[in-house]
Amino acid sequence: MRNSHSGTLFHYTRTLESLSSILREGLRASYSKERISDKIFIAIPMISFCDIPFECCEEHREKYGRYAVGLNKNWMIDTYGDLLSPVHYVLRDEPIRGAWRHHENYLKANETVRTYEARKKAAGEEKIRVPWTLGIVCEGYAGKLNDKEDCKVLLAMNDLFHAHEYANYSLGITKNYKCSHNGKDFCAYDECEWRILIPEHKEANGNTSKWFWTESDYNAWRSDRENGFLDGFTFPIETESIDYIVIQSEKERPMITSVLEENGSLILADKIKVLDV
Repeated sequence: MRNSHSGTLFHYTRTLESLSSILREGLRASYSKERISDKIFIAIPMISFCDIPFECCEEHREKYGRYAVGLNKNWMIDTYGDLLSPVHYVLRDEPIRGAWRHHENYLKANETVRTYEARKKAAGEEKIRVPWTLGIVCEGYAGKLNDKEDCKVLLAMNDLFHAHEYANYSLGITKNYKCSHNGKDFCAYDECEWRILIPEHKEANGNTSKWFWTESDYNAWRSDRENGFLDGFTFPIETESIDYIVIQSEKERPMITSVLEENGSLILADKIKVLDV
């Protein structure tokens, strides 16, 4: 029985230059703008893929670009499995709204902590230092707390961390079954999307990832930049991981072959797949 999903994860892009950059440097994270409703907007750093079989991907290529690198799914899972996941599609948006409510609880808990720390500082007392790890419990600080108020703050910080972490993960890998793109409704489920999801506040190469929770904040960030890539978050791809390199025409083959030769990966020349044949 033929599997309806490919053993390859395809990352599509719009230009030959972009494909060449991926082959030279690796995949770079950029922001996906997710509008869940009139009130819920998130810009999430990620890298998107699909596992639609190549021969069934024409509609997808028309939407996202006619160039692609196809990476072996098992290699991707073994290499980036802590960040990689298929998207979870839902018919109703209650799970997404529920995750959003957890995010709102994070904001409230964060405000509680900031208010308390400001009050402690004003009183000349040292701020509470709490490690940002899972499983923080008040009992672990027995004898170190000044009063019941400190215990409340620790619990608030614990709730803050848990709620925010889980809410972000759910928001990052969940999508409505039906969405809109450029004003047109479409069945998002048909895209068979996978994502490398960059957690909020993750550090890499001296940079810290940021999620944007309002469209205005994202637009302000984007207006100051030449491109929409997240600095420092590049994911190398190994020669053995590449199943396909997709280009539009034979006249583009020499450029890709040259890139492969630069990388010492000329062995991949037989993986080049030309659409215009």
